Amino acid sequence: MKVDTSKLPNHVQELHKMIRQMASDHEKQLRELQDDLQSERNERIEQQNKALEYFEELQLMRRRLFGRSAERLPEEDRRQLWLFNEAEVIAAKEQRQQGQERVPVRAHTRIKRGRKPLPADLPRVEMIHDIPEEEKTCGCGQALTRIGAEACEKLEIIPAQVRVRRHVRPKYACKACEGSGDEENPAVRIAPAVKQLLPKSIASPALIAYMLVAKFCDALPFYRQERQFQRMGVDISRQDMANWTVRVYRRIDPLVQLLRQQIRSGSVVGIDETTVQVMNEPGRANTSKSYIYEENQVI
Repeated sequence: MKVDTSKLPNHVQELHKMIRQMASDHEKQLRELQDDLQSERNERIEQQNKALEYFEELQLMRRRLFGRSAERLPEEDRRQLWLFNEAEVIAAKEQRQQGQERVPVRAHTRIKRGRKPLPADLPRVEMIHDIPEEEKTCGCGQALTRIGAEACEKLEIIPAQVRVRRHVRPKYACKACEGSGDEENPAVRIAPAVKQLLPKSIASPALIAYMLVAKFCDALPFYRQERQFQRMGVDISRQDMANWTVRVYRRIDPLVQLLRQQIRSGSVVGIDETTVQVMNEPGRANTSKSYIYEENQVI
């Protein structure tokens, strides 16, 4: 309430009335201001609580996704959950204790900890580290006698070796009659050509198997295999490896068809939901989504 000091009343009662009105307006404004402040404080506290809840949920999700175990809650979270279902936990614990029976348990053996021994079927090459001959004589002049030995085993790997398998077919001919004496057989005799997996190619079945295992089992792309072969002293381009892969697939296509029939014979087929893009697939655009399916147990 705004008061004009130049026009104040002369009577005391009117002045009292004016003062009471001003006090009442002031108290009203003060209450409204307090209510607004309290409302803002409550809203701010509520926002903080929601932010803390979101933070706790985020931390819990992170622990479940990236923690040591995605199926088990940390001890701290389990204690927090027990605050809300304490009665159920205690009741379930009492039921388990009532239903438990004591039974004798046989003594068990523990698994010996430590490094596992190397497989016994691996070939072993012994290297003798002996003392010099002059040290094999005692100070009394008597020759020392071997009483034992200490041995330790180290595992070593021989790197991949590259070699060329040369197929030689000797030719035979008769110098006397030059084949005229045996009309039933050709003049020059030679063994039939060896059947190859990929004719007119330098790739042997061993090389194809090595390349495909590295590609599909070890996820080693052709350009990395190309560099590996270069370090071995052999130039095999990734284009050649890709062409060999296509040719091998065409050779084993009957086997692939049999596997496909076996897979589709069941009532359930498991697939990988990860989509792949196949280029130049007959009857489909390059932008089409494809899935990789694999054989699954029929249920």
